[in-house]
Order: sequence, then C-alpha cells, then structure tokens
Amino acid sequence: MIAKRVARRKDSKSSIKQLVNYIVDEPNQGEKVGRLIITNCLSDSKELAIKEMLATQSLNTKSKNDKTYHLIVSFRSGENPSIEQLADIEAELCNAIGLGEHQRISAVHTDTDNKHLHIAINKVHPETYRCIEPYYDHYKLNDVCKELEQKHGLEVDNRIDKTKPRQGYSKVSDIELQTGLQSFKTWVCNEPKKMLAELLKSEDLTWKKLHESMAEFNLAILKHGAGLVIGDKDNKLFVKASSVLRELSYGSLEKKLGEYQAPDELANNIMP
Repeated sequence: MIAKRVARRKDSKSSIKQLVNYIVDEPNQGEKVGRLIITNCLSDSKELAIKEMLATQSLNTKSKNDKTYHLIVSFRSGENPSIEQLADIEAELCNAIGLGEHQRISAVHTDTDNKHLHIAINKVHPETYRCIEPYYDHYKLNDVCKELEQKHGLEVDNRIDKTKPRQGYSKVSDIELQTGLQSFKTWVCNEPKKMLAELLKSEDLTWKKLHESMAEFNLAILKHGAGLVIGDKDNKLFVKASSVLRELSYGSLEKKLGEYQAPDELANNIMP
C-alpha cells in the first residue's frame, strides 16, 4: 500500500468542488467508483457536503495557501480491502497528517487492476477555520502505511529510503537527513518562509498575528537564549529564525514589533 499526496497547484487555486467531482467520476455518473464516504460534514449528500466545505474555506480569508489536499492510496494488484478496512485506513492516514478532524470526501476507484482510494480533504478546520499545512507528510504517510499493512494483512510495498534526499530538495548529508534537522530547515525555507516574507511587509503586524500565522504551519517562533528559533509543534525540531530570514532576528523583530511576546492560548490551540 502506498499513500501519496497529489502535487499542489503553484497558484494555490485548487477547487475542492472540481476535485470531488473528479474523484466521484461525475462525468460518467460514478461508473468507476466502488465506494463513496463523506466524513466530518453535516450532510450525507455530496452536493451539500461540497457546499459546506466551500463555506468553511471561505471563512478563512487570511491564508494564501492551497486549501485543498488530495490524497491517493494505492493497493497492490489483487488486494481488495473491505469497507471497514478502507474506513480505518483512511482515518489513520488523515489523523497522521493532522487532518483527521477536517471535512473530507473519499471514493474508491475500481477501473484498474490496482484498487485505489482518492481522498479530497478540506485543509481549513471546521471549527478554528485555520488552514493547516501538513509538513513531513510524505514520511508520516509512509510510516503509517507500513503499520497498516501489518494491521490489515496487506502485502508489504516499497517504502521511502530516508537516507536519500527527496527529489526536488537540495542534497544534504546523510547525518542531517537521519536527524531530520536539515530536512526541517529545508521545509521551513519553502512555504513558511514565503508566508513570513509577505507577512513582514505588513505595517500593522503584531506578535499575535505573527504567532497565529506561524501556527497555521504547526510552527512557533520562540525565544531561545539571546535570540529566536522556529520550532515544530512537538518541540523536537528547531532552526535559528534569522537563518531563515534576516528580518527574523531578535533585534529586527523587536524593533518592528516591540518586546517579544510569547504565543498566547489561541495560537497554541491552532496547532493540532
């Protein structure tokens, strides 16, 4: 079993409605769909669930990130997991990437020798309205797939070799890859860095707004010694803030925002 996130659109304009219509095979009246499940929505109607997801996404007006997550789970040829197994697999994978409480619609496609499950997930949380961007999702999905293969008696599939750089990322040493430190910095220097660079241009930026925006990426900017660090929600990985952007040095931010203020309860609650 392999779970893979479909690449995001660079313009962040993916449509949850178009994605759902694709995975339910709307043009062919669902000819290739063997199972359809709606989760965390008030309605069991596909049309109403789509409207609900769109309404939830519209309530987040701050995030510029793509608000839709497309996950595909592929099974080996001949494997035919039961409805109960598919439901468990879907739930475990979504929980692993921090989107378990989010609205989603899934469909099993049976038009090929390899049964595959498509999951359209709304990245905007239905209660906090924060757009959650999973990080390290390829590793988390890989690890959970390994566990689920054993749990459900599925054939063992190829797994990610964590000693090799992921395609599209700069090459780093084996030790750095194994510890995850350089990988963490590489990830922070992508979408989170773009968000921070744009945010720092704002004239009315406050520590509160900065912390809440960081929390959308499951990150926090924290005081450490005489400087600042960016850490993950589990407080296991850290990177020097000024190594991501010079403007994130303690002196620069203090000059712009005033004396450092720690994340408040709201920002902490945003982080799953």
